[in-house]
Amino acid sequence: MSTNVAYDLSNFDNRVRRERKEEAVKMLDTRQKKSGRMQAVKIIAAVLVFIAIFVVTVLTYINLTETSAEINKLEKRLGALENENKALNIQYESMVDLKAVEKTAIYEYGMSKVSPEQLSYVSLRGEDSVTISESGGGIGEIIPGAFRRLSAFFEYFN
Repeated sequence: MSTNVAYDLSNFDNRVRRERKEEAVKMLDTRQKKSGRMQAVKIIAAVLVFIAIFVVTVLTYINLTETSAEINKLEKRLGALENENKALNIQYESMVDLKAVEKTAIYEYGMSKVSPEQLSYVSLRGEDSVTISESGGGIGEIIPGAFRRLSAFFEYFN
């Protein structure tokens, strides 16, 4: 073969033409097969992405539904606790009510109000003054005096 195309007589030979045509068809077929494979890979990738998005969306809705159910449950519990708090506050306020304290003192402990005969008023004329008693043991008398006062205090409430 020469390097000049004008002198290449193989261009006019049918057998060589057929071989070149077959080679071109084979190359075209392999390109189409590769192109078809690439399209199939692209379609599979697109389907997988679609499935992934669908699964993520479904899982998100499931999580949202579970969270909403938990919120509803907690709101019901909050309402019940608020009602219990109101009831306990009412009960507490009734315990502090002075009339309730007075009824408890009268009916449970047998106490009664002071009558006018039991009251005595002391009127002092003159200035207030303090006298220090020299009789007594000084510091040694403090503890027994404190015990006497405490026993008088407890005797008052019994």
